[in-house]
Amino acid sequence: MQYVVQTIGSENRDQFTELAIRFPSAAFNREIPRRDWWCYDNPYDGAFSIVPANHEIAATCYVSGKRLSLGGMTVPAFEIGETATEPAHQRKGLFSKLVKSSVAYGFKHGAEVIYGTPNSQSTPGYSKLGFEIVTDDRSVMLIALNVFHWMPVLEKARRMLKGINNFVELSPEQYIQITCNFRRLHVSTTDYLQWRFSKPSLNYRFFQIKIENNTYLCALKPGFLGKYSFLICSECFYNGEKPSTRKSCSFVKRAAAENYNSAEYVGIQIHCEKPSFLKKVFLSFRAVIFHRNLPICFLAKSPGTFRANWFENFQLSDCDIG
Repeated sequence: MQYVVQTIGSENRDQFTELAIRFPSAAFNREIPRRDWWCYDNPYDGAFSIVPANHEIAATCYVSGKRLSLGGMTVPAFEIGETATEPAHQRKGLFSKLVKSSVAYGFKHGAEVIYGTPNSQSTPGYSKLGFEIVTDDRSVMLIALNVFHWMPVLEKARRMLKGINNFVELSPEQYIQITCNFRRLHVSTTDYLQWRFSKPSLNYRFFQIKIENNTYLCALKPGFLGKYSFLICSECFYNGEKPSTRKSCSFVKRAAAENYNSAEYVGIQIHCEKPSFLKKVFLSFRAVIFHRNLPICFLAKSPGTFRANWFENFQLSDCDIG
């Protein structure tokens, strides 16, 4: 069978709609609202790549336009991700075909760098195609398991009895206004943050807590890890900066426990720096466990450039996970 990649950019959005009608059982049809948002409603452009095969979609990939803050510069970029191949069509070079087509689209439409957050399965494939793989102790995924939900509930009851209620749920507009000048990997303009956080179907919720002169903010949304329902901490800030691992885990667990039903999630995915051995032990007593490293892969239009500090201000909101 001869496979042909179709890369559908925002200028050909109707073609994507036709594909959805033509392949009603395709996996991507389950996430059309998200695909529209991530690629076609994106203020910085986007494209969806597919490989049709007979009566099904054999493989998919996307690129989503971004503006990154790297080395003190604003860099036009595209994020690449969600490469997926149906089992019957694996080991036939479709990953390479999709990535090459998506990269070509990104560079043709003004990107200086293409980047992504690959998992252990896709990392070798990106590396073979010339992407540099960046790992850093500041970029790991932890999971705060929902097994001690009763502890924050007791703390909430104690504060209610004392008349203490310093958790506030913010509207998207309030959250964007407060955090617009905070540092992320992505350049945080109001337009970008409105696109990122304001779509109702994404179910983001935003929380603020003030303790004495300190302010903690976080953005949470529902997600999945395999078949299990999880919450994802898209980003968090402590006095305008990314908090330490201990603070992140403590505040996120409190925000979840006080604002979500315990039956809604198994745990919370949190992006943090890698904890030391002693911190791991401490966190384990709070049911926080190590999940995996989170590398970044990137391919620069001019080889040798953008070997900057990718993780200095990185949040999950800077990639498709968050």
